[in-house]
Amino acid sequence: DYVLFPEYYDDYVNLLNDYVEFMNNNGVPLYAISIQNEPDWHGWTVWTPQQMLTFIKENAQNINCRVIAPESYSFQRKMIDPLLKDSIANSHFDILGTHLYGTPKSNFYYPLAFEKGKEVWMTEHLFGSDGPELNTWSLALEVAEEINNCMDAGMSAFVYWYIRRFYGLINDEGNITDKGYVMSHFSKFIKPGSQ
Repeated sequence: DYVLFPEYYDDYVNLLNDYVEFMNNNGVPLYAISIQNEPDWHGWTVWTPQQMLTFIKENAQNINCRVIAPESYSFQRKMIDPLLKDSIANSHFDILGTHLYGTPKSNFYYPLAFEKGKEVWMTEHLFGSDGPELNTWSLALEVAEEINNCMDAGMSAFVYWYIRRFYGLINDEGNITDKGYVMSHFSKFIKPGSQ
């Protein structure tokens, strides 16, 4: 695991801003950028709730893009609540991003987020990565149910991870999977101005 030391927080903001500028200059203006993918999971840079709070409070306002935070691995309230309950931190990020791994359906709805004026985005989940044989219509219907549950819980976005892979929306050969057809059922109704 890696840790970003506070003395490098300004440098990290500059790195994020460089990426935002690079994407803009190449015709892909970003709508929002995340501080860290799964800061409460192993294998990459790990942040404690206090470190995330400090960074958001003291640095996120300098990011030249809407900010997504904290993208907890499993919608951990201990990562999110401090950001929402601190008025300065809450004003420095725009979208509450989360992943659903291990999250029970009963925790999808998050009243505090809406009370604090945040959109909630489910920014990563996947099904069937253990093997192609698992990617059946039955599993695709589980994806459909989860998308529906997220929308019922007031979430504004559902991002499937990932697009082209045997367990994705398109398989390695470029064919639409059952999960891809399921996702298209929801996606075709999204029009400009949709809510």
